[in-house]
Amino acid sequence: MIGYFLIIILLNINRTDKYTLYNFKKENQEFGIGNNVPIAATVTSYSRMIINEYKLLALKLGYELFYSDTDSLMISGQLPEEYISSTVLGKMKLEHQFKEAFFVMPKVYYLDYDDSQVYKCKGYPGDLTRADFEGLYNGETLDLKVTKWSKDRVEGKVFIKSDLPYKLKVSFNKREKVFDSL
Repeated sequence: MIGYFLIIILLNINRTDKYTLYNFKKENQEFGIGNNVPIAATVTSYSRMIINEYKLLALKLGYELFYSDTDSLMISGQLPEEYISSTVLGKMKLEHQFKEAFFVMPKVYYLDYDDSQVYKCKGYPGDLTRADFEGLYNGETLDLKVTKWSKDRVEGKVFIKSDLPYKLKVSFNKREKVFDSL
């Protein structure tokens, strides 16, 4: 079976209240904050609403839903062409057709397609192998090392700590394990 990895390429929230957004951003910049939490929360929320529509469509078409995130959907079939575009805002873009995958927990997955692999592991920027993901899926714990940094905005300092232990262990408390072992 081939799986399909789709992402929403962009969001276009048609808001006309530009003055308020500009004013809020200007106020934040005066305090040295270069982001806008309300806008980020709105975009993320809107993206979840869109992705849920695509999930329902996939289920209506009889596809299995393997994994989804705020902007991505991994299913067992291809959506109809009218829902796919690499340039139209709010439509899905076909990223990969995968032949094997491990979805072990949110933001931790491995995809094998053609002669390449794609993997994601929250909190760990290093390289992992297929065997690592298979081990996680089978209940093993990975003992990894990470570098963490923090900043003190008042003092203008950045603190870096290297080689901190990072234990990665999967729990299936919100997900159904499809296969007991591989």
